[in-house]
Amino acid sequence: MDSDTLSFLLFLMALWWIIAAIAVAKAAGARGRSQVKWFGMAAFVSPLLSAILLLAYPIQSAEVDENATGDSQANIDANRIYSRL
Repeated sequence: MDSDTLSFLLFLMALWWIIAAIAVAKAAGARGRSQVKWFGMAAFVSPLLSAILLLAYPIQSAEVDENATGDSQANIDANRIYSRL
């Protein structure tokens, strides 16, 4: 195998790796997970392993506030503190 063919195959493999990592990130976002974290894991570890782990985790849904009148003062104060970090 000459060097041009090897370079082309390496390019295709890297392109596939990045596309697969993007697909894992999109799937993570659809499941309520951080797209950036899952893209990083897929890009640096393995897209296949990341996809399997993503499917193993339960889907995160938005938490429903039980207080129908709005957030309590403690939650509002906690949100202000964490937003400054």
